[in-house]
Amino acid sequence: MILPRYKSSPSTLTYSFEVSAHGFPEEKSPRLDPGPCRRLRGSHHGPVHVMGLILALFLIVRILEVSGQLPLLASSYADDLLCLPLVLGLVLWAHRRLLGRGSAYTLPRSHGLLTLLLFACYFEALLPRWKSSAIADPWDLLMYALGYLVFEMVMNKTSGDVSGELRQEPV
Repeated sequence: MILPRYKSSPSTLTYSFEVSAHGFPEEKSPRLDPGPCRRLRGSHHGPVHVMGLILALFLIVRILEVSGQLPLLASSYADDLLCLPLVLGLVLWAHRRLLGRGSAYTLPRSHGLLTLLLFACYFEALLPRWKSSAIADPWDLLMYALGYLVFEMVMNKTSGDVSGELRQEPV
């Protein structure tokens, strides 16, 4: 027989008790009560929080570029590294919030890989042919791929998934 749960204090611990075979209540181990903030945090701080961090990094890079305080190597590759997590994070947020798919929705890997391919083709193959200031750089492709991996491993998670591993898609 299970008795109602009792909170030890309004803070964090919830206790539950069961009646043993001898008729005496036995305390089960306490568990943390996530409270109302759980809904706001989402999964592993949620893609919105990570996207905010990426956007802040992007703005810092821009400010440092304009002021001339950013090393050339960082200036050349930071945008390429940050663009796919930002774009795919925005797409994921739109699917979850605007299209109502919920926090369990993850972007299919094919969508992310197609976005990676489109960015690589446009910015590294087509744009340098049309615009003389655009430069095709194979290292940019590596930065796009690393940015995509950041998105897959950190942001493209369901609400209960907090592992850092790539998810397995159904076959």
